[in-house]
Amino acid sequence: MSNYYVKRGEQIKGPFKGTQIQAAAQNGKLTDTDLIGKSAEGPWHAVKSIAALNVQTTPNSVTQSKQPTAEVAG
Repeated sequence: MSNYYVKRGEQIKGPFKGTQIQAAAQNGKLTDTDLIGKSAEGPWHAVKSIAALNVQTTPNSVTQSKQPTAEVAG
């Protein structure tokens, strides 16, 4: 299974397992503007563009001032 990284603003956290990313998305710990990558260097993809996450986030699901933490993924 692949590892993933979360980027919010300039902060990058990870690596996380795919199941951890999916759980964080389902629990509203990711916003639709957060970015996901398979490497800490990118390329980056918006959470809302990843169909496999099957998540319906809103810009307000997590405030922009919050930073992703180890908790985000699990």
